[in-house]
Amino acid sequence: MRQVHKAGEKCFVDYSGNKLTIVDRVTGARVEVELFVAVLGASNYTYAEATATQRSADWIASHVRLIEFLGGAPGAFVPDPDQLKSGVVVASRLDRPELTALPRDRFIHGDWSRATVKLDYHVNVDHHDYSVPYQRATDEVWIRLAAATVEVFYKSKRCVQCGRRRIQDWRRRSGSCRTLVLAVPRPDLASVRSAAFVLSHAS
Repeated sequence: MRQVHKAGEKCFVDYSGNKLTIVDRVTGARVEVELFVAVLGASNYTYAEATATQRSADWIASHVRLIEFLGGAPGAFVPDPDQLKSGVVVASRLDRPELTALPRDRFIHGDWSRATVKLDYHVNVDHHDYSVPYQRATDEVWIRLAAATVEVFYKSKRCVQCGRRRIQDWRRRSGSCRTLVLAVPRPDLASVRSAAFVLSHAS
């Protein structure tokens, strides 16, 4: 049955049932990828892109890139409830004028988790230790892990934010540590995991 949709009202989103294969130009390895597809209801304006997985981070990131490409957001995204588990054409004159304007700041996906601060005022996040204010030692905190940053919250207030180590770093140096000087109690400032501190305790 044919359905009629108002311009800018709905965008239908799903993953294709068939995976694509991409070839690494450097290694020649063939990698299977998912195909994210979005279609605006009134115009059938279609957007598609390849993603590594169907996990929530890729799902959300595809939506971010979609609305940035469209230049606005539809009234609602409509996924296929029976299939979904977690190539671009010219702009349509029907849907685009009705899209909601985008916010000034881009949405950045982050995964949340809880952790207990260790006695050395560090928390382990994604195979790395990150420092928090020393007053938080043994406290339970919330961690927001984004693509480029790590944020630590205590009682709904952010107590530290720092750059996230890249994936290739922890593969080579799992267990490494990042300590912020401002997080360290003053008596310890002279020995913040420095060479002098290590040598003084080597005997």
